[in-house]
Amino acid sequence: MDDVAVPDTPGGIPRLSVRVLTHDYGRFLGTCLQSVLDQTFEDLEVIVIDDASTDDSWAIAQDFASRDPRIRAVRHDTNRGFMGSLLHSAELARGEYHVQLDADDWLLSPDVLTTLVELMDGHPTMAFCFSPYALHDESGSFFYCAEGLGADVVLGGELAIGEVMKFVVPHSGTVVRRSSYDAVGGYDPAYPYGPDMRLFYSLCAVGDVGYVHRPLIGYRVHGSNMSTSARWSLIFDESVRAVESVFASPFAERIPDAHRVRRAALRSFLQQHPSKEIFAGHYRSGWRLLMRHARRQPWLSLVQPNTLVLVARTVLGGRLYARLRGAAP
Repeated sequence: MDDVAVPDTPGGIPRLSVRVLTHDYGRFLGTCLQSVLDQTFEDLEVIVIDDASTDDSWAIAQDFASRDPRIRAVRHDTNRGFMGSLLHSAELARGEYHVQLDADDWLLSPDVLTTLVELMDGHPTMAFCFSPYALHDESGSFFYCAEGLGADVVLGGELAIGEVMKFVVPHSGTVVRRSSYDAVGGYDPAYPYGPDMRLFYSLCAVGDVGYVHRPLIGYRVHGSNMSTSARWSLIFDESVRAVESVFASPFAERIPDAHRVRRAALRSFLQQHPSKEIFAGHYRSGWRLLMRHARRQPWLSLVQPNTLVLVARTVLGGRLYARLRGAAP
């Protein structure tokens, strides 16, 4: 049976549910939870799912729960995996809005949740909103900011889907309207490696999409990330399947220039994960992954401007590349 440290949030149903998942991420969990408790937005609950960790994750979750009644700590007796924990956290969440945070990520400033909730409040037809994320190494040192949409913007779902399919939407830190989540059936267990991608694509079909043009989420890159340790061929196949499902649905008829959007989406995915690896300094694994993609889709993988960026980052190294771009590494 699962243990629940704090069963209820004082003051009734909270407006926002923050869902934090951990499996042997105790070394990061405290930073993540403290970044949530430091927020100026206070009408929230925090649901911590410890998926049968073997480290000190549960002790840390219990400690935080004992100090703040808004935290509900739940421990799985047996490991359910990422999808099982994700579905369980969504089932427990009661807020009008939800936001997912992996335990190794964190909110970069105290106004993050206020900023995102106010954006959702101001647009009742908005299904979700997000910001660019800042990549950090395991020690927490910044090295790269993911590209976003260029400016604060609200787009109809049929216009936003092309940008969303460029894989610019982080799972961590994206605020989702619960009614929209329920309308599309929530996370689809048929996509265990990319449930967020499938969810965001579906949400574009039922509402608007908001974007805040400043990094709000710290995303930590390290050896045990699911996104770097999972089998890449399965991630690739699942991502392509998620994209193709959109263009096989009635929603495709509402997407302007759908054929171009589809090709751009596939091109973005083919370089997204190799780019993350290369900008993290993992040059060998990044290029190996890109070559693996190139064997399947050579034209879409290699013949695009970002390939030159990856070559420059590899040849110059992090510090010189950042200096030439006029940015801090």
